[in-house]
Amino acid sequence: WFARYSWNNGTSASWAFTEIDRSFQTGAEISGLSKKKNDNVLGIAAVINGLSPDHKNYLQAGGYGFIIGDGKLNYAHEIVFEAYY
Repeated sequence: WFARYSWNNGTSASWAFTEIDRSFQTGAEISGLSKKKNDNVLGIAAVINGLSPDHKNYLQAGGYGFIIGDGKLNYAHEIVFEAYY
C-alpha cells in the first residue's frame, strides 16, 4: 500500500507534468491472487489533482500558466484511476 500528498500555495511557479497545486495519490499492489500462478500481481491506484484557490482565480482572470490559461477556465479536480495485472 502507498499514499502520497503534495501541496503548493498556488502563488509560486512550479514546473511539473501539468499545472496542479495539490495532489493525493493512493494505491496498492496485491500478489498471490491465483494458487496456480503465485507471481501474478494486481496493482490499483487513484490520484486526485487540483488547483489552489489563488491559482484558479488567476487563471479565471485571464492569467496564463505554462499549459493552461485563456480566461475561460472550466475547472474541476482531475481524477485518475489506474490498474494493471
